[in-house]
Amino acid sequence: MTSASRQYRSILPCLLFAISLAVPAAVSAATSSADKLTVPFQQELYDLGYTVFLANSNPEDAWRVALMALKNRPHDREWLKRAAQTAEWSGHPEMAMGHWSELAEVGDTGAVKRALELARQLNDLGLQKKLVARQLAQGDQKLLKEYIGLAEATGEPEEALQALKQPDQKWDPAFVRAEQFRLYDLTGHPQKALTALETLLAVRPLTAAEALRGAT
Repeated sequence: MTSASRQYRSILPCLLFAISLAVPAAVSAATSSADKLTVPFQQELYDLGYTVFLANSNPEDAWRVALMALKNRPHDREWLKRAAQTAEWSGHPEMAMGHWSELAEVGDTGAVKRALELARQLNDLGLQKKLVARQLAQGDQKLLKEYIGLAEATGEPEEALQALKQPDQKWDPAFVRAEQFRLYDLTGHPQKALTALETLLAVRPLTAAEALRGAT
């Protein structure tokens, strides 16, 4: 038996007891006794505990180990990823979404994708908008359309207008100008709406609805 294994066996009861109390604190405002309970953090031992639980098909307790590790090492990328994965595997999608979105904040592109997938599944419009906004620089017009819809759904059409003003994007000019006209009209800016309509007319014929709205 290695020294690390002996050490792990010696603190295992304490570690298991601590993580069994830590989960309510992480999920639903735990008792003060759980908050005060601590286990000295040793990366090798926590790694071992996490690995043992996964090897025994126990992602729930592996997630608890990851949560305890994050209490000692907040924002640690590896433990955030482990927490996100095991939260998903053990049926805690909202917690997983939180872990993935925290990773997304530090530029993890895989985390952005997974957090967005979960935000869509859980209908978290605010987080969807935030995550899609991070990807608008890619120039993907489908993402732009999604962002505009989310901005409107969350009561912030002005944010969609700001997104449409981003320079150096390869978006369809007709789409951009049509959306600017619609959104300026929606938000009560008639002069700006008329200007957008004039620029739209320069790139394509107006629809009957656009022409009628511009005439009123």
